[in-house]
Amino acid sequence: MLNTRNQIVAAGALGLLAAASAGALAADPAKAGPAPSLDAAGPLAQEPFEALNAQRLRPVADVPSSRAGRAEQRLERSYRALYRRAKRRELSPGRDIAADGVRDGRRARPATPRELRTSIVDLRQMLRDGHSSSTAGASGGSSSSTAGAGLESIAACESGGDPSAVGGGGQYRGKYQFDQQTWQSVGGNGDPASASEAEQDQRAAALVAQQGKSAWPNCGG
Repeated sequence: MLNTRNQIVAAGALGLLAAASAGALAADPAKAGPAPSLDAAGPLAQEPFEALNAQRLRPVADVPSSRAGRAEQRLERSYRALYRRAKRRELSPGRDIAADGVRDGRRARPATPRELRTSIVDLRQMLRDGHSSSTAGASGGSSSSTAGAGLESIAACESGGDPSAVGGGGQYRGKYQFDQQTWQSVGGNGDPASASEAEQDQRAAALVAQQGKSAWPNCGG
């Protein structure tokens, strides 16, 4: 019985001490010490937050655009290599659309990937067939040309002087690389590249009379 009473008294004393300590801390918060910080938790605790921040700040890479750019560069390299081969073999590849662009009316614009692909197919076919400008000259050649020196200079720049040349993915045709709309505007019918050299000279002279040499932005200067 005495032991039980002593235990109750001891428990009560401990409770009073605990209450007194809590009251003292509430009255003087400075004694409680600083609250634990993220830095005090150590580097391991900070790593998830740093990783999250880095992920939020990381720039988003334009992956599709960069891939498209690389694909266009490969197309252009292939085109240039084939074009140089055709020139070395004295073929008539027509206008260099990678270097000089594609004629759009009176202006030149950069060739599209589709136009480069189409021209690559044409150049490969030309290299396989081996049609050369000298053969074209022998069959129709400069002997049937009625163009003056100015037009011959334009033709040499545009097509190498080949009346059957096709460039720009098939859009520009013949000795002066007419597009269909321009060809028709000076009275031409059908395919410019299939017309006689004399007719092409005549249509080119008519175009010069209408628009001057600026009708060929890259070769008429």
